[in-house]
Amino acid sequence: MNITYLFGNGFDVNLGLPTKYTDYYPIYKETIKDILENDDFESELPNQKSIRVFWLQILEEYDNWADFEEAIALLAKGDENDIKYVLSDFTVKFSNYLLEKQESIECSDEVMSDFVDFLLHGQNNLQRHDKELMEPYKIGIKSDNYSINIVTFNYTNSIEQILDKCKEKYKDNIIARKNGTNYISKINSPILHIHGTLEDGDSVIIGIDSIDQFEDENLKHNTAAGAYCVKTQINNDIGFSSRENQFRQLISSSQIVYAYGIAFGKTDKSRWKVLSDWLQASSTHKLVVYYFDEDFRKIKSTYARDLLDYIDEIKKSIMQKIGLDLKLFSRYKDQIFIIDSSSVLKTQFTIKETITN
Repeated sequence: MNITYLFGNGFDVNLGLPTKYTDYYPIYKETIKDILENDDFESELPNQKSIRVFWLQILEEYDNWADFEEAIALLAKGDENDIKYVLSDFTVKFSNYLLEKQESIECSDEVMSDFVDFLLHGQNNLQRHDKELMEPYKIGIKSDNYSINIVTFNYTNSIEQILDKCKEKYKDNIIARKNGTNYISKINSPILHIHGTLEDGDSVIIGIDSIDQFEDENLKHNTAAGAYCVKTQINNDIGFSSRENQFRQLISSSQIVYAYGIAFGKTDKSRWKVLSDWLQASSTHKLVVYYFDEDFRKIKSTYARDLLDYIDEIKKSIMQKIGLDLKLFSRYKDQIFIIDSSSVLKTQFTIKETITN
């Protein structure tokens, strides 16, 4: 059985990494302070003008732009050069920030064990009805090999750090066996970084799904802008077109897809189209979403219908985000499952001690 896990930024954040755009915004603001405070537009270089115009818009409604990529789609104006200036400056500086955070942490045995438990037993946190529906798909209970693939939308090597620990304990990343050596559950590597990495020879890919997502009409019809901001095009241009193909292949060959820390944002619309097509292809395909919402714990379980209705609303929201018609909710209701993400992965990376002279 093929299983694919999709990890978004919520995964890194839950493990203690301050990798949200809003974690970095105050730092970035300081790096461009001189540009923001310059009142003499005539003396500015073209790139400085572009950065200044864009960031003044963000600062006007600071709390509304938790997603930098959506801000690009809605706020950016000008031409392809303006897009290049804004994205280039932010991406380079944000990458350096993430690299610093990545190098400040290390994976403990506790994090690794928690992660393996999450893979093997996470669906135990489903509601009773959904747990029964998913029981035949539970890792390790059938006389079948379980092939676990991982796709990360993050730039850090947090998953690799965990898998390196796994290799120390589990030979060949075989995290479970049944009946002696038969019927194994194995984590496949390397994992797929659909948005690039911080490694030398690679790039951090920040952008949108297509130029159609621009609010500005000039940019919406500016095909040259796509080279600087359309994610799939960037992957192709830098020599990683295989990422897009591999993503489609992994999803299409999976019986179950798990999503953790994924917001299903508009700027990855084409990836969610792959997911929705996969759900429509077979009623046996199951999507399990680990969902974070503080209200999850506030719903009174003493009246079960409250919780079930709440979960149904989350399912409908996810259907909308990945492009499924809500009129077909009854059809997909038992293909989409929701788990409170706060019930799993409760350990965090260790922060390395800083040695000062």
